[in-house]
Amino acid sequence: MKTVNQIKSHYYGKNKKYQAGAVMITDIIIWGGVVLGAMAFIFFLNRVALPFIKGWQEASAISSHMKAAAAIYSGAPSFTGLNNATVTNPNSNIIDPKYLPGGNVINNQFGGTATFGVTQTNVTGDTMTYTDTLIPTSSCPHVANQLASDADRITVAGTMVKAAGGVIDANSLNDQCKSAAFVTLLVEKFKNS
Repeated sequence: MKTVNQIKSHYYGKNKKYQAGAVMITDIIIWGGVVLGAMAFIFFLNRVALPFIKGWQEASAISSHMKAAAAIYSGAPSFTGLNNATVTNPNSNIIDPKYLPGGNVINNQFGGTATFGVTQTNVTGDTMTYTDTLIPTSSCPHVANQLASDADRITVAGTMVKAAGGVIDANSLNDQCKSAAFVTLLVEKFKNS
């Protein structure tokens, strides 16, 4: 087993004296690199990973809410009567209670609110709508792309980015998601699709 002096001699050279408390330039470079690496990792998490994860969570919540509402109305000829009061009823089991602060309000992951509604595409009440507010620019593309297979139409910041029977227009989605710091997303599902 080597003694402390042998170890010091090995790392600092035989002819150099070790001074307690001395900081080597290599130590500064190594620790500086570690700190910069940690900062880069935190930046990556904040700018890339977190918006993706939050977007995925929000899209999953929207999808499950819409599927549960569609299941309740599966035997009905239309979505007529579908609104926040209907889906926030504790007996409906449509919305996870963690999204329900009370008063027929549905919260989302970002501090915004969601609203169920019904509109007409071909006949009265044939389209369920889900409007989600305060979607951050960084999470917007992730939410919309995740919902593309579940939704018949998607509108971001007032512009349709996925038409019925189509696919998401990536350029339009990018432009609309960047149109403001927070955007509103409208997801539509047809009754018989």
